[in-house]
Amino acid sequence: MAKSAAAESRKPPRIQKHAELVPANQRLAVRNAIEQGARRIIAVAQRKGGSGKTTCARTICELASIPDAYGIPTLGIDFDSQCSLSKLYLRMEAADTEDGFTRPPLHPDFDADTDSTDWDGRSSSADLFFGDGGVAPYPVTRIEGVGKLDLLPGNVAKLIEVEEHDRTYLADRVQNRLRDWAQQPDVRDTYPLIVIDTAPSDHPLTRAALRAATHLLIPVTMEQQGIDGLHEMLSLWRQENSRRTEEDMLQIIAIQPNLVSSGSLHTGFYDSLRKNPAFAPYLSPFVIKRRQAIAERDVRGLRPNSIFHMARSDETRQMMVKFANFVIGKAFLPEGQGDER
Repeated sequence: MAKSAAAESRKPPRIQKHAELVPANQRLAVRNAIEQGARRIIAVAQRKGGSGKTTCARTICELASIPDAYGIPTLGIDFDSQCSLSKLYLRMEAADTEDGFTRPPLHPDFDADTDSTDWDGRSSSADLFFGDGGVAPYPVTRIEGVGKLDLLPGNVAKLIEVEEHDRTYLADRVQNRLRDWAQQPDVRDTYPLIVIDTAPSDHPLTRAALRAATHLLIPVTMEQQGIDGLHEMLSLWRQENSRRTEEDMLQIIAIQPNLVSSGSLHTGFYDSLRKNPAFAPYLSPFVIKRRQAIAERDVRGLRPNSIFHMARSDETRQMMVKFANFVIGKAFLPEGQGDER
């Protein structure tokens, strides 16, 4: 067995029981929906960088997969060439090439003596678009206390290669490939929930994420560029739905105000969102405030490394629990069910 990316052995932190993390009625309703065949793919997308997409994606993944919360087998997919989600969840490496681009570590199940010679022991989200599209998700071991949480990490060189193919290849292979893969029975059986962290652009990989997704979450910062990016994201959403049947529409979970400060500038932008008829129907019922504790969870090696390991009384933890429960409830449950506490 090749060297794995397993985390150091530590006593796992105490995580609050599900009654403290998830409203009991919502936990039961989501589990019933999954037992009845519900499968959800959430694309976290925004044209502007710095909107907090990775923070939103990891928060959803972690609460969904914690056994004492929802206990949903969850797959995260990193389509961003910055590989932020990958670096949080795996010990990524620098390639031994001149460019030194970030790449995944050797897969923990790779055995150089027995595995096929056409596999180098690494797997990434970009591999979906090459060859037979076979991939091997990595178990997330750097975050203690999660259940089955796996990741298809980014590979910078391969993601760039996908983007640089000619338009015919992109149209035929890239934009539909993730959707085709996610609809395979073994994928659906393994992962009731898939969360995609996209690049801050209108690249073909972002369109592939929207094509595969059942639901869309759009984080937005209270800045002019962030607000301007909403128009472009809603345009992409409408373009995607123009290709779908009425029964298969891509649903917007919310436009999620993120990194919000209490100053007059952010307050003004937030009020403009609430009053704008193009945005108001999709606006989340609450905001994610700018908090140092959230940024600290992204620092590799810092403990606790998940917001859900923090004290139950912590205000930031309470805010992110509310956010993740809202997203998961909106994705899995009909309107009116669940609890937005």
